[in-house]
Amino acid sequence: MLIIYKYIKMLLQAYKGKDLSAYRSILDENHALPLYYQLELVIKNFLESEDISPGTAFFSEKEIAEQLGVSRPTVNKAIRNLIKKGYLLRSRGKRSVVKKPNNISLVFLEELLSFGEMLKKSNQDFSYKTILIDRKVIKPTHKITKVLNLMENEDVVFLKRLRYVNQEPIIIVDSYLPYNKYFKLLEIPKKEFSKDLYSLIKELFNVSVHRSSREVTAVQMTLEDAALLNVEIWESCLRLFAIAYDENEEPFEYFDSRFKGNNCILRTSLLRK
Repeated sequence: MLIIYKYIKMLLQAYKGKDLSAYRSILDENHALPLYYQLELVIKNFLESEDISPGTAFFSEKEIAEQLGVSRPTVNKAIRNLIKKGYLLRSRGKRSVVKKPNNISLVFLEELLSFGEMLKKSNQDFSYKTILIDRKVIKPTHKITKVLNLMENEDVVFLKRLRYVNQEPIIIVDSYLPYNKYFKLLEIPKKEFSKDLYSLIKELFNVSVHRSSREVTAVQMTLEDAALLNVEIWESCLRLFAIAYDENEEPFEYFDSRFKGNNCILRTSLLRK
């Protein structure tokens, strides 16, 4: 994270507008960041600094290579990644077109919504799905034992789910629930987890989420999470921890979720009393 911060600081100092040539001096093949990723940061910084309107034709790969003194394959890889992340759109000709990233607004900090409810409220045309990657019985950590009010030797049901928006992996969720009450989650068909977990819990156990405490932090991406989210290890990552309480104020789920930071926005609205 610090390496990327320092590099972005250099980008801001180098920026002079017009074209990409001002960034040429900070591209370094010996830098800790790969050259193609440096180029991604350069182009993103240029697009944001110039406030280029969506639909505007961008420099061709040949022009970028000449302005920055890098190889065409390096440019091609950076452009393909920026297209994948929604910053550019491939056109039929040699030039790409500037595109506004389709950021996903997450309101985890504003209302007690399920993942599906949150996306529906965004009023954006998102398709979404959830896939169960793993489930098993495990011994919880001391922290999980404490937050779920478990006895010292109690087991928990562990669920790992991967959530997609518009066919793109966005969020990894690790959930922990008391085994003695929620063991049935280990027995039902995996396809049932395509539903929101709280809907499933309501259906199977007649338990509703009444309250949730949540906290967000920025973290370094792990190798496993980077692979699941299909991003580079150095990409930004947000981590959300939460405890869900039932109507009797008993904690029944602790979850640890990580979501890619390049197109997710955590949104909230505050009212002064």
